[in-house]
Amino acid sequence: YPYIPLAIVYEDENVLFLNKPAGMLSQKAEKKDFSINEYAIGYLLSSGRISREELHTFKPSVCNRLDRNTSGLITVGASMEGTRALAYGFKERTFDKYYLCIVSGKTAGHKRISGSLVKDEKTNKVTVHAGAVGDSYIETEYETLFSNGEISVLKVKLITGKTHQIRAHLAFLGHPILGDPKYGDARVNEYYRKRAEEHQRKYEGSTVDAPHYTVEDAGASSGTAKSKAHKGVAGGKLVAVALVCALVGGAAGGLGVAGLTGALTKDSTTLLKGDRPLAVV
Repeated sequence: YPYIPLAIVYEDENVLFLNKPAGMLSQKAEKKDFSINEYAIGYLLSSGRISREELHTFKPSVCNRLDRNTSGLITVGASMEGTRALAYGFKERTFDKYYLCIVSGKTAGHKRISGSLVKDEKTNKVTVHAGAVGDSYIETEYETLFSNGEISVLKVKLITGKTHQIRAHLAFLGHPILGDPKYGDARVNEYYRKRAEEHQRKYEGSTVDAPHYTVEDAGASSGTAKSKAHKGVAGGKLVAVALVCALVGGAAGGLGVAGLTGALTKDSTTLLKGDRPLAVV
């Protein structure tokens, strides 16, 4: 199992919460792949938390998944007890999952929407329908936090959890996530890719540093976030927050997806430290 530096949000003897960067798999798609699951095991081995012999009877495992191009909070069961607790929470939906998404177009208010989602296994793409189709019912809730008429920031809560649900559901409503190559608007993506490049060029060769934040910028607030994250598992309430934003990147030079992550209590919606993000990857 390979070892790479991981952004650890919280850890104890039972669980490991990681900040998955964009571009990394949550779990293997093919045998040759490396995912955050393998990297988590590599970390636990290197830190002496588990031995190779113990892997024959118990293997730490990721308990939730995020799309490859989405960053955010990944939970790992580091013990049998931790894996069972996390699996139970996700199955019984005692954990609440929230995402902050930057989307195209103007939205307003607080809405709860439903429909049906049908997946095409050949293309790995889903289609959303307004009515009921078989047992593929989906439900999504969102609140508009900001809109300038061109783009909007939504706080999205997953009521159900189907493949590509947020991406496809928002696109169905006419508000695709910026930078999404599969369900997004190619014209809008290209427009913001060029704007991002122009913004980047402004700082090239300049003595003024471009705004840049890292996970370390969380500073002293990270300890509070960690303790609350653990309390969330013990008490059955976990809020996973991921701000999906468009950044220049990707092998094809298109828009990549990166994000803010944080572990917060259910009654908290504070995502900033002063006027700065809690964490940016």
